[in-house]
Amino acid sequence: MKLFLLTFAGLPLATLLFGFLGAAALTTLLYILRLRRRRVRVAFLALWERSLVERKASELRSRLQRLLSLLISLLIVGALILALGDPRSDDEEEEGRSIAVLLDVSASMGEASGQGTRLDAAREKVKRWLSSLGPGDEMLLIELGARPRPFAPATGQAELLREALEEAEVLDVSADLKAGLSLAQDALRGRAHPQIILVSDGALPPLDATAFPKLPKFYFEPVAKKQEKKSQNVGITSFAARRYPLSGDRFEVLVELKNDGDEPAEVELSLFEATEAGERGGKLDLHRVTLPPQGTLAQSYSNLDHAESGLVAELRRVDSLPDPFSRDNIARTLLSERIPAKVLVVGNPDNFLDAALLLEESLEVKRVSAEEYPPAGEYDVTIFNGVFPPRSSATGAALYLGVPVLQGEYPLELGEELSLFGFDTWQQDSTVFRLIDPYNVQVLKGRKLIPQKSDKVLGASNSGPILVRGKRTEGEFLALGFSPRQSDFVLRTAWPLFVLNVIDELYPRGRTDAVLGQKTGTLWRPPVPTSQSTVKVRGPLDAAHPSESIVPIDQDRAVFFGQRAGFYEAVSNEGVVRFSGSVLSGAEGALPAAEEIRWGEKTLPRVQGMEPRAHRKPWFWLLVGVLAVSFGEWWLYHRRWTV
Repeated sequence: MKLFLLTFAGLPLATLLFGFLGAAALTTLLYILRLRRRRVRVAFLALWERSLVERKASELRSRLQRLLSLLISLLIVGALILALGDPRSDDEEEEGRSIAVLLDVSASMGEASGQGTRLDAAREKVKRWLSSLGPGDEMLLIELGARPRPFAPATGQAELLREALEEAEVLDVSADLKAGLSLAQDALRGRAHPQIILVSDGALPPLDATAFPKLPKFYFEPVAKKQEKKSQNVGITSFAARRYPLSGDRFEVLVELKNDGDEPAEVELSLFEATEAGERGGKLDLHRVTLPPQGTLAQSYSNLDHAESGLVAELRRVDSLPDPFSRDNIARTLLSERIPAKVLVVGNPDNFLDAALLLEESLEVKRVSAEEYPPAGEYDVTIFNGVFPPRSSATGAALYLGVPVLQGEYPLELGEELSLFGFDTWQQDSTVFRLIDPYNVQVLKGRKLIPQKSDKVLGASNSGPILVRGKRTEGEFLALGFSPRQSDFVLRTAWPLFVLNVIDELYPRGRTDAVLGQKTGTLWRPPVPTSQSTVKVRGPLDAAHPSESIVPIDQDRAVFFGQRAGFYEAVSNEGVVRFSGSVLSGAEGALPAAEEIRWGEKTLPRVQGMEPRAHRKPWFWLLVGVLAVSFGEWWLYHRRWTV
């Protein structure tokens, strides 16, 4: 609604006019009411005649004074009503801008800059721009990370924007500038005077300008000095840990280190135990290595102990060269949990088999005779050692050692008898043969196994299959076509590994293999066995204020997009599962800071028009005018000019 050159952003003009007429009528009514004077009895009228004459002489002046007082009151009422309309000039309305600020929160923005980080410097710059917003301006703050998102809806209120800025934090990811520009362009579509401002350290991958042919005005505001030298960054690009099969309290780690510099890098790698809070605990190992220029180095460290669950690796340069990116110098991973597996052994006592099972502390072993089978309760794996009673599905998967001689239930048909044979071929990628080379195993006698169509042959001699895996109505099974005691298998170091590997194959949740730390900026799918459809994820645990979110469960795995490095925990009705994430990326550290960004054939210009300016708020000055006029009215009243 407009009145001459004014636009009312508050109440419409018609409402203001009716409001003013009503208030003016009430004010005028109060003024035309006469005051009833109190009668005063006097002793001698002649003493008051002169006063009465003077009063009649000043009656005209008094009427003019009362009229002036009425006009002043109407002026106050009109100013108050006009302020409710929030009047603005047409020029101010045309100056309204729509500004999208892409605030870089990638990992490199966490590096030091002055008294704080690069993100702190960026935050202060944007705060200074807030005082430049006019009445018609709106600003949209966008978090530029791996998945750009707005901090809050577009607004022109500086206080709301300032609060949104305080929520910005550095993420352990690379910035996706293409996705950020697409989001900003969509948000500004159809708005007046659109412009995009990128606030960053310039450590961004190059982007083809032709992908955005109709981009609004695009500005770049740097927050870091240009790196004259090529990056000398070193970092951890891979970190994994695995428990030993025969000693669950000991483990080995594999770590891959990268050097982006043109010169060899002297570094020191420290391994720490992780505390329950996700912080560094006691130091487990320390190594000094030399990284080749522009290359990677994979190192394994074995026979480590004194760590229950989590591990932290930290890399530090010990030469004179700087390390421009520090967030990839720390990596985290978890040791596999030793989840107990219930194992039932059916048959006569066997020292070779018992010794192999005793090597794994996580196994809960029960031994029964063939006559006592099946016992009460449920089991994960059953080992039939030379006996073949009818199998019960309650005793889990089955391992058959040997074949029946005369009678007994067996899941496979038996072929010809074999003598003096061994493993001539085997599935080397199978869990059963992990860390095992069975080629030299010599067998005195056994039987050829005849698998069904759905079965899988894991090992065979030249005469046919001797190790078969399959599934029947009672569950999965693995059958060995000879008794281990009829071979030198039980005398070799491969024997206990074979037994434990078979348990892993038939019951994967009993013990897990190497656990690899997950990379930030990717979709994490940590295993969270639960019957729920969602689970609560909390972390990083070592952060001052760990965040909490509800994520979906897909095939016993939590689906979670990780953007911050650290240890996490997923809480469900079945318990708590921990997982971890690290930067593990050489890409972010290899990008140098820059004060200019090329956009096509040109260089992006610096920010323009964001200088602080005075805000014109007519309603505010109308209220100030009301207060001034009210004070003047009070002063004139007490000077007896309006009475």
